[in-house]
Amino acid sequence: MEADEERASCLLVKKGVGIRTVSDLKGRRIGTYTGTTQLLYLRLLLKNLRLDPDKDVTIIQVSPQLEIEAFATGQFDALYTIEPSVTIAIERGIGESLVENPRNKYVVSPFPAGAIPFSSRFLKERPIEAKGVYRAMDRAVTFIKKNEEEAKKLVSKYTGLEESIAVKAGIYDWWQTQEVKVEPMQKLADVLLENGELQSKVNVAGMILSEDNFPR
Repeated sequence: MEADEERASCLLVKKGVGIRTVSDLKGRRIGTYTGTTQLLYLRLLLKNLRLDPDKDVTIIQVSPQLEIEAFATGQFDALYTIEPSVTIAIERGIGESLVENPRNKYVVSPFPAGAIPFSSRFLKERPIEAKGVYRAMDRAVTFIKKNEEEAKKLVSKYTGLEESIAVKAGIYDWWQTQEVKVEPMQKLADVLLENGELQSKVNVAGMILSEDNFPR
């Protein structure tokens, strides 16, 4: 989940290009990584900032592996991205924050940034193992909430991200299974439907797994 307590996504501006306010983005190039939902969130952000994504700016999408290099070499003047790319750009002196946590501010609040899926086949054929994974995720969330600094170091250990970056990067606020909030998830699904990312309405409540509805 993305909220305002800790940075998870950001609209960065390149240092030295003279962008100090949102209005300074007019006529500029804004980069983001590839993906239709990422493009949608950027367009919604711009519209909420009273900028026309088709007329006021030029949007450039690159692969996630290339966005920092492209930003550094001036292929675009601003970058809409998520952690840890945000911290990498700031720590390397490439960019600075203009809008923090824009998905939470301008799309859905709090913004449900991800989920852990279980296949129906896995649930049906291996219910014991599925329940073990389910409970392990809860324990992982508890660990992150109680040991945030150590959790960030583990990101470095398992992803190869420099520890000096990992410990400064924002971290998502994960929900325990009993804390899952249906309303923001349904709102996001409806946003995706309204903007053509989904072809039919999704009933989010019917997709949430709990101890009570595990196969027996």
